[in-house]
Amino acid sequence: MRPIVLTALFILPWAASAAEEEEAQAAFANVRTRTFSLASVDAATVSSARLYVSQDDGGTWRQAQELRGGAGEALTFSFTAEQDGSYGFMTAVNFSDGHGDAEPRPGEAPQVRVVIDTAAPVIELFQVRLEARVGDKANLRVSWAVADANPGLVIIEGATQGGEDYSELARAGSRGNQQLTLSVPAAALQAQVRVVAEDRAGNRTVGSPQTVELPPATTTAAETEGAAAMR
Repeated sequence: MRPIVLTALFILPWAASAAEEEEAQAAFANVRTRTFSLASVDAATVSSARLYVSQDDGGTWRQAQELRGGAGEALTFSFTAEQDGSYGFMTAVNFSDGHGDAEPRPGEAPQVRVVIDTAAPVIELFQVRLEARVGDKANLRVSWAVADANPGLVIIEGATQGGEDYSELARAGSRGNQQLTLSVPAAALQAQVRVVAEDRAGNRTVGSPQTVELPPATTTAAETEGAAAMR
């Protein structure tokens, strides 16, 4: 039995497709240093403990660190990835009485999978157009596209007080074209709309807001469209 406890890890639950099912079992992290603690093992009974890492989901393994046992605190490994990517981890412990774990075999599945992603999402497209203003509602047509290696959640936010009162209009995927409704005060003549994108590792990008000019408040969509046609 290979004991391992992964600590200080940011994990997000996401609904995955069948093709992503295995990856969905991985933890996602936006820092490259991970710690692994053998908390369930008495360090005084250990002669040595080794951490192995794989970058091809267990196809091949290499030793990343070796610790010596002895009395004291739990044995804790520290691993720093040189680059972003998917990593699998396995431990092997040798005890003072002579029994222990063999090194992982090629093809042996990792105990823990971690996807390290330190790159923030990139907003490739963001467009906002006013379709109508009726009373205290502004109907907006919003298009967006966000690129990321591990895409997550996109939030569309709107404001009317110079960007001081942003509220959530919608939650969506990486790409979309949607009509959204923003509540606006009667005296408001501008609205601000922005995209906030967060990936599965927790990296976050807040896009620059776009300002939408609002016509004076009207009571019907027909009046709004007529006012827009006259400009």
